[in-house]
Amino acid sequence: NIYAGTCGSLWFSDTRFLTTSPVRLAGVLESAVEPVTIATEGDFVFDGCWLDVPHAAVALDVAGDLVVTGRYCREYGVRLTNAAVSVGRDLLVKGCTFETWSPNFAVGRDVRLETAKANSLRAAGDLCIWAQPTNGTDRAVGCAVDVAGDVTVGQHCSYKPGCHPDDGAIVVLNCRDLTVDAGGFVDASRRGWASMKGPGRYTSSESAGVGSSYGGLGGHKSGQPEARPCYGSRRAPVDPGSGSGQNTSSNGPGYAGGGVVRAIVSRNLTIDGTVKADAYETGYDPSIYISNGGSGGSVYLTCNTLMGETGTVTAKGGTASAGGGGGRIAVRYRIDKSSLTTNCCDVSGAKNNKSNGEIADGHPGTVFWEPIRGMRLLVR
Repeated sequence: NIYAGTCGSLWFSDTRFLTTSPVRLAGVLESAVEPVTIATEGDFVFDGCWLDVPHAAVALDVAGDLVVTGRYCREYGVRLTNAAVSVGRDLLVKGCTFETWSPNFAVGRDVRLETAKANSLRAAGDLCIWAQPTNGTDRAVGCAVDVAGDVTVGQHCSYKPGCHPDDGAIVVLNCRDLTVDAGGFVDASRRGWASMKGPGRYTSSESAGVGSSYGGLGGHKSGQPEARPCYGSRRAPVDPGSGSGQNTSSNGPGYAGGGVVRAIVSRNLTIDGTVKADAYETGYDPSIYISNGGSGGSVYLTCNTLMGETGTVTAKGGTASAGGGGGRIAVRYRIDKSSLTTNCCDVSGAKNNKSNGEIADGHPGTVFWEPIRGMRLLVR
């Protein structure tokens, strides 16, 4: 086999090269400057490059459009740590990944996630935003994603909000319209509490016999203590799923719980793809003796008009030696023009992956699906 060579690296001691408009970068750029400020007065185009700023205190301030494109694979894009991101106009992520750990993320117009090549999973555009830690509870907002216009998630593409794994802070999306096309994903799976974290985890690390709880109780082995109680709100779920416990007696690893998809949509929410916040899925191989299963996370969507025909929404528990409990889903709307019902939702507790029947499956979580009632007052 013959493989193409990879790009080299380009390093700058400061950011004076970012002085023209629009700015176009190609190749690989890795910054070792701390702190780092990237700012332009016009458009900024990352074309087939990789920008990795691994240090703290990053500011990305683009007055015009921000375009991040890849060369038919997800190995290109932008990764910023502790980054305050501000885009004056449109954000386009196409054929690559834009990943940030952000306290705030603001876009003045629209966000579009597109594939660089039709029907190609490797050419998808992914937007991954991780919450920053807070001093509050696990319901605290660790990143506010404020989009003045619309968010469109194309086929094979993903918007991936991630909770802080040790703090439980969440990402909240505010936008005008949110459209998840068929084959597109809003995916917070495995982005909740880390292993051995969260209020629903089993506190002992010596046994693989108790799964984590959230909307549903985790499964537990006969003779073991029952799983921790369920927690969180059924009507307005914003808690991450709890991570699984580690099985130290057999070196079984622990896994993350499901994350949180929280979206506040002022106009139209269209779901023809998949919205999910599942715990880590380890499979059903009965020969594997691993840790307890993590619990599913939260999906909480509010909008004026609900639309869509083929969408699915899931918050499933993680499979393991003891199944994790299901998460929580709440969808609230004023007008329903969709064909979606609670039948499109899955909050099942995970089955345990042992064949001897000694360990119970996780219990299902909750689904709350109803119109928003009451008077709506518009002040102009």
